[in-house]
Amino acid sequence: MSRTFRFNHEHVAERKVRNEYVLIPVTSTYGQNGQLLDLNPLAARIWEAAKEGASESSISDRLAEEYEASPQNIIEDVSHILDELVAFGALVEIP
Repeated sequence: MSRTFRFNHEHVAERKVRNEYVLIPVTSTYGQNGQLLDLNPLAARIWEAAKEGASESSISDRLAEEYEASPQNIIEDVSHILDELVAFGALVEIP
């Protein structure tokens, strides 16, 4: 089963600078201690797709079509980035 997410805007604000995002905690619920999360272009694409409601597997499929990497590496990278976004409080997994 593939996970889907929603943007946790109650706890995190976002700012887009060129093709990258900076995520800013607006509450201390997730214990970021004022830390910002800077997303590189690939992480930004995963962030945008997840916010739009794309499932984890569909995000991996999209990226597999565009990048020359093993499908397993792409799946692992997407999962890792999504896990980081959840841990930061930027995304909430939809049951």
